[in-house]
This record gives sequence, structure tokens and C-alpha cells, in this order.
Amino acid sequence: MKAKIIAFIILVLLIVIFVAVLIGLEPAKKSAPTKEAPIDNQKNELIKEAEKIVNESKEDKKFYDFVYIINPNISIKDYNNLKDSIEKYNKETRLTNIEFLAVCAHESLLVRKASSPSNDYGICQINLGTARFLNGKPVDIKHLYEIDFNIMLASKLMKLNLAEIDKIFPDETEGFKKLVLISSYNMGVFRSVNLAKRGQLTSVYNEKVMKTLIRGTKI
Repeated sequence: MKAKIIAFIILVLLIVIFVAVLIGLEPAKKSAPTKEAPIDNQKNELIKEAEKIVNESKEDKKFYDFVYIINPNISIKDYNNLKDSIEKYNKETRLTNIEFLAVCAHESLLVRKASSPSNDYGICQINLGTARFLNGKPVDIKHLYEIDFNIMLASKLMKLNLAEIDKIFPDETEGFKKLVLISSYNMGVFRSVNLAKRGQLTSVYNEKVMKTLIRGTKI
């Protein structure tokens, strides 16, 4: 019995070896060639990427030129903080970074420690009372001189104002809403809305911001 089992195992092993040899003798099948994107598509992707880099560098240069036209004495540290903070917080105001910068420039001439007799402080001239409201707790004046914190509060105020403007003027154009938004930063959203309803869309403040924008972009 034991001899039969051993013979059966040997037979199975021989069959396995035979099959393995046959498989080894078969010519190797070529794997299907990897399908590469057509050269034209690759070129188009490279062109798009290059255009994106060029456009970004143009925007960076425009921003840089604007800042140093308005405040040629700004430090590199303040410049970097200003640029980084606007890019970080100006996402929901629907203003371009340059338009947001124009508001800051008109408010403070981009001087980090700017202040006014009406208790407005910092790069965006945030009022101390407004800062307390936006922050949800008292704010030390020294913190309003921090560019990141100041711009965070300014963008928060604009976002709140924009929500009211969208509610009151749901069917108006983005350009119309931008003008109301910019004037609301100076005179408050409800006064700005009332002026817009009376057809007085371009306030004195808007005109001053636009002049700053024109000066900074050398239009």
C-alpha cells in the first residue's frame, strides 16, 4: 500500500515537471505596449503649464510694482506678509488681489503702523470697535499692527458685507456688487446699499480707491 502511494506521488511530480517544461518551451508572450499620450497632447499640457507659470509671474510682478509705487520704503518682511496674507484671506470677497490691495493702499498707503484719530489702525485701518466685533473679543491695538491679523479682519468684514449685498441685489452684476462692496468698507454696508439704490453707485471713496488702483498699476 505504501509503495503504491509513493508511486502515485512520483507520477504526479513527473506530470507537474513535464507541464512546467512545456510551458517553459513556449515563446514568451509580448505584453501589450503601454499606450502613451499622443505627442500633441503632451505638448499642449506643457504649453498650458508654461502659460500658467508666465501668468502667475506677471501677477506677482504687477503686485510687486503696485506695492513699491505706493510705498517705496516698505520692508521685504512687510511686503511678504502683505502678499501672503492677501493671497490667504482674499478668497471669498470676490475682489481680485490687486483690488483688495488698492483698498489697503488707499486706507494706509501700505504703512503697517498707520493710525488715525478715529481709532483706525494698521494696513487696512481697522477700527478698534469693529475689530472687537469681528474678533468676538477685545483686541489689543498692537495686534492690529500685525499685517496678517489686520487683513484677516478686513476680509472678514468684506465677506459679511458681501453677504448682505448679495441678499439685497441678487440679480445685479458682479461689477455693480464690487463697487457697493468697496464703498461699504468705508461707510458701512447699509449706507452704501442705500446710495446704490438711489443710483449713486460711485461714492467719493470708490473714486479714491480707483485712483489708487490706477496709480499703483500705472494704467
